[in-house]
Amino acid sequence: MVQPDRSEQADSLLEQYLADRDVPCPVCGYNLRGLDSQKCPECGMRLELRIGASDLRLGAWLAVLLSVGLPCGFFLILLAIMVVLSLHYEEWPPAAFMLPLAGAALVYGLCVWGVVAGRKWFWRQRGARHRMITAGMVLSSVFGATATVAWLWYELWNW
Repeated sequence: MVQPDRSEQADSLLEQYLADRDVPCPVCGYNLRGLDSQKCPECGMRLELRIGASDLRLGAWLAVLLSVGLPCGFFLILLAIMVVLSLHYEEWPPAAFMLPLAGAALVYGLCVWGVVAGRKWFWRQRGARHRMITAGMVLSSVFGATATVAWLWYELWNW
């Protein structure tokens, strides 16, 4: 006996699911009840039957991502400004300012990569552990960025 391939099975399951349910198209909102194809008749979008998560806790993950992504972008912009200034003016800014900024941008860039790569692990954490990880990442990121900016300000003031 020859079994149908997975796409034919998925198409059949989609048609069975929509046979007696009022389900809106995720793109245009058209009611798909009784649909006998795999495309929305209104907008033409290809449809598929999926299982999704109801609560991914995206707020905490986005807070962690922003807490490392924003300083990374800030330090990259400062570094770009200093590179442009060094091309314009011979003596300013010295390399002693640019190296720590490049290091800070690199550290925060690696943190962004780690947060994105470890998102599934992060989403599996629950309760107090989830909150501790979020608070720890946000606080350490804020502290590190503040310390780097304070050092830069101090060095520029005394230069």
